[in-house]
Amino acid sequence: MKNGHIEMVNGYPVMRTRTPPRTKAWEEYVSLIARQARTRARINNPQDGPAVLGCVFYLSIPKSWPEKKKQQARDGLIRPMAVGDPDVSNLIKAIEDGCEGVLWTNDTTVVDYGTVDGLPTGKRYSDTPRVEVEVLFLQT
Repeated sequence: MKNGHIEMVNGYPVMRTRTPPRTKAWEEYVSLIARQARTRARINNPQDGPAVLGCVFYLSIPKSWPEKKKQQARDGLIRPMAVGDPDVSNLIKAIEDGCEGVLWTNDTTVVDYGTVDGLPTGKRYSDTPRVEVEVLFLQT
């Protein structure tokens, strides 16, 4: 999530934003992984056609939870939405920004959100925190 403020420039309000260091580091890591995936997929250049992005964000199950609640989280019956959990739109945006210039020329080419192994894009709990991403480039 970007931090920002509004200032007046020539009598007009202008919003100035900056990406926090932790977010920037995450986007750079995503970019590195995206470059590796692009190489494995034998894609030479960023694509400029429409893309479908699927992301599943697996967050850590809180250690303080009782075992029954942890199992419900593993089973997908409890999803991450507590205050302090990352907002799914911000998580997706970091993936989009990290892949810009690597998988696609601009994140505006992401025209839809899809699935990863049949799961819709979103947040879940897991004993193994991770992010799984699938990208489908549509024929134009």
